[in-house]
Amino acid sequence: MMKTLSKIKILGIIAAIVLIVAIIASSAPLFALADEQSDVVFDEDSIIKVVNVTDGSYRLEDDEYSIVNGELVIDGSYLYTLEGNTTYTFRVVTADGDYDVSVATGFTAPTLTADAESFTRGDVISFMLSENVVIYGAELDGSPVEYTREGNRVILSSDAFTQMTAGEHTVKLFTSKGRPSLRFTLEGVQDDIWQEIVPINYTWFIIDMAIFGSAILAYIIFVVIKKVQKRRIKAQ
Repeated sequence: MMKTLSKIKILGIIAAIVLIVAIIASSAPLFALADEQSDVVFDEDSIIKVVNVTDGSYRLEDDEYSIVNGELVIDGSYLYTLEGNTTYTFRVVTADGDYDVSVATGFTAPTLTADAESFTRGDVISFMLSENVVIYGAELDGSPVEYTREGNRVILSSDAFTQMTAGEHTVKLFTSKGRPSLRFTLEGVQDDIWQEIVPINYTWFIIDMAIFGSAILAYIIFVVIKKVQKRRIKAQ
């Protein structure tokens, strides 16, 4: 009995150690060393700024990078917000000159799946995320779009219809683990402008033209009568 209890205690201790190691490993920040830096040794005090040339020339904050043993290191808090499995070019601007270095994001972003094969105007446009990640924002065809979230389900605002026509569109999410995106189809769209057209009533136009035409006809008749009267007077 005592031996059984001892074995259970040992197994419990081992399980606890494994759990602690797993937690530490999962919570450890991700860092990425820039590739091909063997000929460049950076001095942190000489660095003016670091710019992600690939990602719209975004200037990194001071806590988003560091210099370790003369090499550029990108912090995971920023790295995870980029596209997964993608190589980025970072420009290190120093007092001695500018240097371009490459950093690869070695992770895979969660997948995004549409709740329907296609959507039409009035439908709820929604998608499912494969992982429970933090969402910082969303874009529709490159423009910001409002959304709501229900668990791992992302629902675009109904206002999204105002910036869409029939055809294919792309939704992209900015998350704490990459930027998953998806192309989807919007079918049977009728632009709101056509729904708001009111048939033109030509009644008053016709009445105005009739009055104008009658006035011209009356004037012509008046002129003709006057000319006839003048001829009669001359003939007498």
